[in-house]
Amino acid sequence: SNIREIVNVVDQVADEKNDEYICYVNEKPEYIYPEDIERQQITVGASSYVKIADGCNYHCGYCIIPNLRGNYHSRPMENIKKEVKNLANKGVSEVILIAQDTTSYGLDLYNERKLPELLKELEKIDNLNWIRIMYAYPSQMTDDLIEEIARNKKVVKYVDLPLQHSHPEVLANMRRPTFDYRDLIKKIRNKIPDVAIRTAFIVGYPGETDEQFE
Repeated sequence: SNIREIVNVVDQVADEKNDEYICYVNEKPEYIYPEDIERQQITVGASSYVKIADGCNYHCGYCIIPNLRGNYHSRPMENIKKEVKNLANKGVSEVILIAQDTTSYGLDLYNERKLPELLKELEKIDNLNWIRIMYAYPSQMTDDLIEEIARNKKVVKYVDLPLQHSHPEVLANMRRPTFDYRDLIKKIRNKIPDVAIRTAFIVGYPGETDEQFE
């Protein structure tokens, strides 16, 4: 996680006169987005990814991300807006908002989930046409967020909702929310006309029975 130490460590390793070098490793990894450097855009074309947070406070049974990236850290809203404005000025017309969990955005910084407000702010940016949201956590798809997706003319009517499984026992074993996802899907479809829903499912999770798989 110590991105700022990379050049220092490489210089030490590359120094043929130096037989020993010091490598700094955090006992507890914690990734903080480097806000004070200029963003390098690696995507080609009209779309670009924008990271709004990193790390994760959930500990799903199949996932190592919290151990690698640390706890959830939201980026300040002003910094995200500035980055998106700069991208739009360069010709990017679609930004794809990403995080391990986009729906928890703001909880650590502002003590409340601020994704709906962020979407309102990004809507105001000139030259930006599309806003796409990835990695929405099912239990955090609040009515406020669903209504903002439906209302906001720049937000693509596309919901990326990793459900991971449908059986409550398997979901409990995965340490995932165990409510009935069918009700959530119906609500999203009712409130967002012609919505496209993308999801992902894990099969073969340890302990899964044939009945649970079906």
